Amino acid sequence: MTIAERTPPSGPTLLSTDAQPFTLGTAQLGMPYGLTRPSAAGSAAGVAAILGAARDGGIVWLDTARAYGQSEERIGRWMAAEGASFRIVSKLPSLEAIAESEAAAAVTAALDQTLTSLGVASIDVYLAHRSADLLRAPVAAALREAREQGRISLFGASVYEPDEMAQVMRVEGLGAVQIPFSVFNRAFHDAGLIAAAAERGILVFARSVFLQGALLMAPRDLPPFLLGLAKPIERLRLLAAEAKITLPQLLIASVKQVPGIFSPVLGVDSASQLCELAQAIDGEVSHELLETATRVGRDVSRALSDPRRWPKTPPASR
Repeated sequence: MTIAERTPPSGPTLLSTDAQPFTLGTAQLGMPYGLTRPSAAGSAAGVAAILGAARDGGIVWLDTARAYGQSEERIGRWMAAEGASFRIVSKLPSLEAIAESEAAAAVTAALDQTLTSLGVASIDVYLAHRSADLLRAPVAAALREAREQGRISLFGASVYEPDEMAQVMRVEGLGAVQIPFSVFNRAFHDAGLIAAAAERGILVFARSVFLQGALLMAPRDLPPFLLGLAKPIERLRLLAAEAKITLPQLLIASVKQVPGIFSPVLGVDSASQLCELAQAIDGEVSHELLETATRVGRDVSRALSDPRRWPKTPPASR
């Protein structure tokens, strides 16, 4: 792997706002995820191989959540067995069904479960998986209290739309946000929100860089509901080939070279795939090429670029 050496985690008080090559997304370690076919990522051997490769390659950050099946538990068991640690982003489960009077206690209980599963006393970032929860006064207050207690270093929210981010940025003490961002989705940049967050020292994590794997699929393999992506993907492949870089390198650069992005969140199905992404991180891509790729992406409809709008159960023939 070729990721530059990073300072290993040694406690929440040492959080840095220096941009990171990428954060390893771990949904695949806990449950089936994305458009790719089932993999061995969630097996004991697969988890060990991926996390071992991440540690050996100098990856510092992991992104997980209570909603990601057994992800937290599997990460925790591996860290305990290996005596290893990462900086951790995890997420508060939805509190939509929780009464206002019980919301603060629910935050504390959920965080207790996360810390126990991971086998740690604190984590670096704790996000509301549903941004509306962070806008509830008892939830925000409970998260500020957890920060004061040293159980978390930063809190924030995972958002889907620019107006959500604008709302949560008004929450006192906000320290991090996670946004969907790709060559096909530049809405947060266009709204000036990434720059505004960076000015305030808020960490911006960018997910859906590959649209759950769709952008890395051969156009002929796309499921029927995503066939509209075939021509744009072909165009991006051609641009990458002409520049003598890989498609993942182009897609990652279109995110990580945006000022204010702290780290792209990239999931993998295997240790070998992680190594390939690590190699794709290296090197800068020209501004002109990124501008051309972005113009290709702007022609893609939200129905294609927003996974929430895809059919809930993709066809088995994918």
